[in-house]
Amino acid sequence: MSTLVLIHPAGVTARYWQPQRDRLTPQHRVHTPELPGRDGGPFTLAAAVDTVTDLLDEPAYLVGLSLGATVAVRAALARPDAVRGLVLSGGIAYPPPLLTVQRAVMAVLPAGALAAINARAVPAEYAEQARADHARIGKANLLAEMRELAGVDLRPRLAEIDAPTLVLCGTRDRANLASAHQLAAGIPAAELRLVDGVGHLWSRSHPQLFTDVLLDFLER
Repeated sequence: MSTLVLIHPAGVTARYWQPQRDRLTPQHRVHTPELPGRDGGPFTLAAAVDTVTDLLDEPAYLVGLSLGATVAVRAALARPDAVRGLVLSGGIAYPPPLLTVQRAVMAVLPAGALAAINARAVPAEYAEQARADHARIGKANLLAEMRELAGVDLRPRLAEIDAPTLVLCGTRDRANLASAHQLAAGIPAAELRLVDGVGHLWSRSHPQLFTDVLLDFLER
């Protein structure tokens, strides 16, 4: 039995991982931490990393999607002794140009419009959950997440990571393909896998496929 920490992306809560948690829990010890900014406090990347590292009472696999991938890398750098492996999906090594555009658009849109965008980003059966998550997080924390990501540059420290790493990116997640290549090139023990036909939040749109890929990595 392995210990897994599943780290959710921006704009959602820990229940984002429920499909993976349901399938993995019988075989593994699974943590799905709630990142800061979901219960009234502010979001910061440093606090998010602390949330994850506080769980590492034994060596674990860190699985991060988007913002969660950035948190996973930072946590691995902070606690290399406690990380057995990394799975990084849709993560960034350095902010892509699209992030600047996203931040500018989000800053001027009303909260209701952002909630609608959030709901359209996931399969229809999760739309109401996405709206509820947005209401819980609030626009200020969504902008804080984007602001923190805009200040990220992981490239100078990627070579310090010695844990086996699987870097994933959907072929339809074009904004993050370049970063996937950068992450895989910078981490010495990394493998890059481009997943055909899926987008950014594919752990929700293709939950069985995502979990299959994760289990394959764990069983090596």
